[in-house]
Amino acid sequence: MLTDSGVNAISLEQLSDMLGLGLEDAYAGNRAYYKLIDAFKEFFPHKYVILAHQGRAAENLVFKALMKNGRKPYVLTNIHFTTTRAIVERVYGGRMIELPVPEAFDPENQFQFKGNMNTSKLEDETKRLGPENIAAVRIEYASNLLGGQPFSMKNYYETREICDKYGIPLVADISMADWQIALMKKRDPMAVGKSARSLVSSWS
Repeated sequence: MLTDSGVNAISLEQLSDMLGLGLEDAYAGNRAYYKLIDAFKEFFPHKYVILAHQGRAAENLVFKALMKNGRKPYVLTNIHFTTTRAIVERVYGGRMIELPVPEAFDPENQFQFKGNMNTSKLEDETKRLGPENIAAVRIEYASNLLGGQPFSMKNYYETREICDKYGIPLVADISMADWQIALMKKRDPMAVGKSARSLVSSWS
């Protein structure tokens, strides 16, 4: 099942129920566009929103803009996703550098935030490469290649602080934001008792 591919991941029964409710599947060219933009702005303060039909198309737009035709070749990340790495390295000739925490690949370790960015290495790599050569720091929510493991609120804020310190854009892959939020509300003392809305807004 292609879970990221629009109606390919929806059964005929689900699709017929959607249509029966009068829902609009398209995100452009009808009222659904404005509903989606309004919903987005409830969570995020950004003035401009560009819609894409799939994550890989959105990644292509983002990294084309940030990598500046190879003048900023590096993207630092907690863990790569296959399409992201392909776009950064094969399409735009850059290099994606992974900075997971040591616990990430130890199946015996019960650490609750294996999706954390290794912030000490992030700072070291930023100094080594030079912030002027780094297109972005990318953090993936509930990382696919780490078994859907989340990062902690503290780790996110530390990552953002480093990005702000060196003037590097922080790009968030929020494809799995719902799973990230669910796990944080169970595991992270900083997230317990907070609404999904407040958590998402705190990341923007």
